[in-house]
Amino acid sequence: MLRRHKSRLPSSKRFGIIIQQNIRMCTAAFHYLSELATQKYEASRVKVQKYLNAGSEREIIFVRGATEAINLVAATYGKMKLKPSDEVLITGLEHHSNIVPWQMICEEKGAIFVLCR
Repeated sequence: MLRRHKSRLPSSKRFGIIIQQNIRMCTAAFHYLSELATQKYEASRVKVQKYLNAGSEREIIFVRGATEAINLVAATYGKMKLKPSDEVLITGLEHHSNIVPWQMICEEKGAIFVLCR
C-alpha cells in the first residue's frame, strides 16, 4: 500500500481516506468524524456557490454524475415548467440516459418529444 503524508493529498482524496464518514442529512451527527464530514461538505457548497455567483448555497446540489443530474432536471424543472404545447428537442447523438427521462416527462405532461436525426 502506498502511503503519503496527508498534506500531499487533494482534499477530495483526503476526505475519503482520512475521514471516511457519511454526512448527516437531516439528523444530528453522532460521531465526531461524521460532523467533520458534514462541515466540510457544507463548506464546499458555499465555495461552489461563490464561484458560480449563485444567490444562495441552497441553490447548489451535488449529484453523483450526469445521468443523475439529467434525471433530476427532468423530474423537477420538467414537471414544473413543461406544458402540453411545449417541445423538447433532443439530438440523435444523445446518450440513452439523456433521452429516456425527457420521453417520460413529455408523456406525463403531454409535451411533444422531438428526436432530431
